[in-house]
Amino acid sequence: MEYEIEKKNFDIKIILRLSKYIKPFILQFILAFILLLSLTGLQIIKPLIIGNAIDNFINGYKKNYVVFDIPIKDSLFLNGKYIKYVKNYNFYNNFAKLVYLENSYFIFINLKEKDLDFLNSYDFSKLKIKNSINVNGFNGIKLTKEQLRILRKNDIQGIIFLSFIFIFVIILSFLSHLFQNFILELTSQKILFNIRNEIFEKIINLPMKFYDNTQVGKLVTRVTNDTETLNEMFTTVIIEILRNVVLIIAIVIIMFRLNLTLSLLSLSVLPFVVITTIIFRKVARNNYRSLRKAIADINTFLSEHLFAMKIIQLYNLINIKFNKFLKLSENLKKIYYREINIFAIFRPLMFLFSILSTCIVLYIGGVKVLNLSISFGLFFVFIYYIDRLYEPIQDLSEQFNVLQSAMASSEKIFEILDEKNEIIEIDNPVVITSFNNSIVFKNVYFAYKDDEWVLKNINFEVKKGEKIAFVGATGSGKTTIINLLLRFYDIQKGDIFIDGINIKDIKIESLRNLFGIVLQDVFIFNQTVKENILLNNSLPYEKLVEKCRYVHADIFIEKLEKKYDTILSENGKNLSFGERQLLSFARAIVKEPEILVLDEATSNIDTETEKYIQDALIKMIENKTSIVIAHRLSTIKHCDKIIVLSKGEIKEIGTHEELMKKKGIYYNLYKLNFMPEGKN
Repeated sequence: MEYEIEKKNFDIKIILRLSKYIKPFILQFILAFILLLSLTGLQIIKPLIIGNAIDNFINGYKKNYVVFDIPIKDSLFLNGKYIKYVKNYNFYNNFAKLVYLENSYFIFINLKEKDLDFLNSYDFSKLKIKNSINVNGFNGIKLTKEQLRILRKNDIQGIIFLSFIFIFVIILSFLSHLFQNFILELTSQKILFNIRNEIFEKIINLPMKFYDNTQVGKLVTRVTNDTETLNEMFTTVIIEILRNVVLIIAIVIIMFRLNLTLSLLSLSVLPFVVITTIIFRKVARNNYRSLRKAIADINTFLSEHLFAMKIIQLYNLINIKFNKFLKLSENLKKIYYREINIFAIFRPLMFLFSILSTCIVLYIGGVKVLNLSISFGLFFVFIYYIDRLYEPIQDLSEQFNVLQSAMASSEKIFEILDEKNEIIEIDNPVVITSFNNSIVFKNVYFAYKDDEWVLKNINFEVKKGEKIAFVGATGSGKTTIINLLLRFYDIQKGDIFIDGINIKDIKIESLRNLFGIVLQDVFIFNQTVKENILLNNSLPYEKLVEKCRYVHADIFIEKLEKKYDTILSENGKNLSFGERQLLSFARAIVKEPEILVLDEATSNIDTETEKYIQDALIKMIENKTSIVIAHRLSTIKHCDKIIVLSKGEIKEIGTHEELMKKKGIYYNLYKLNFMPEGKN
């Protein structure tokens, strides 16, 4: 079921949900889009500037010049005449023609309009070049560099002007791209910060039932890998898709406006591009689904097995686990290889289509340039646009694939966010700050699955100041009672009351604040000793030391290199079981709870610290309402009440002496624990 959602295509509902996170930053996205449009426009303008420079200035010598009899400012004086380029030459009847041959320029003067037409169509390549040339009686004079500079002063100024325009466009493009990237990266990180925090907030508030059925590795993937996929979507894909769509449309429109025939010819391979793109998207999408699953599988495997490394080494599972990881890694490698092959085929194909279009334009456009049907500048612009057209088409194919993967990641994230929390807190719950009377379980039934009852018809009362104990075989429901009391799970039938208030009506935070818990398995954070003890509590250093001394935790803490500022390794691997237990005792009493819960608190005692732990236990439960779950019956002999559980039902209730006299379940358990064989 984990990856079924990836079979869905683009989902507008997901986009609408994501828009909730985008909405606070809509102005930033609008600004980024405006910068995108300006950047696209600037990219479109660049070849037009170059084309204009080629046609109007670099190839400006092909223009018609006017011959004057009187001096004209910035004109070339040659053979008693003044020659200058005039834009509106139709008002004149005496012209000059500039011709470029073999790296030299020749000028024909005193021409009429019909003479211009003749020279414009004449093939100069068959002439022998000297200091002058003669064409049917028209004499072409070779110009010096200085003469050419004077004659083409207008062209030089035009090129300089367009060069500055081009530089200005480049600077604007750089600034637009810079600010667009900065805005998108900054905004994306803010959005991901909100999403990541929301996911984690949801995760830490979900009930224990959720964690019973969910692998930790998959949750890690949700918070890290999937949010990173969204980062790529926000920073690159959305804006780039818009940019590429706008760029393609703009290029096609300009191409058709420049020349219809060349546009149709250059786009003749487009149907093949579309077919290739559709096939690529389908194949790449299927491969990406496999990739996401393979990554999640490896994350899950690592999360589980790195935590259990001691067991792996103890039972000589190293080769078995390595081979299993090798298979997962091999599978991931194959999927990556497949992705490499997919892109290795797609990208060259797109390049091939681009080359085919370019070849068509080169041939047809080149012929048209030679036939003077189009200018060389226009020809250059078409070549440039053809090259630019296929790049965004290729990018779009890949970006839509990333967008699809972001949709899949989003849906996985929303699955977590939509997870129902069965532990529901009522509106305006009761806030309790102290425990004054009693805890009552009344006709309580509970099942982890459907009607497979773990607890059946549980009834008991714990009065303030009492010390009660639960005993029974493994799986009898002892720890489940504590989980229900703290509302880690909710009961299906019956009621639980604290001071006469149903715990479902009590604010969960205040309910759990009443309890201090020492568990069988003590979890140690990769933080300092001080931070591990205090957790959410604040306490002066002297008071902290006093509390640790009270439960004998100071004995091992003082031996540490930095004492209370020593950073403990992950899950306290640099501490013994007994030291971890003493630390958990300190953690519990620092909280100064109203009710103390000891869940198998002595099951992992080592010989060295056993006496300290036993003494600490006696101190902790003295004058304190205590609930004890223990296999070591020696720790509960002096409890006010012992409740014996079997298969989820209460079988016996009484003091140690009373239960021993009954010679029932408790008696047999005690006999197994303490009495030598053959004695009653």
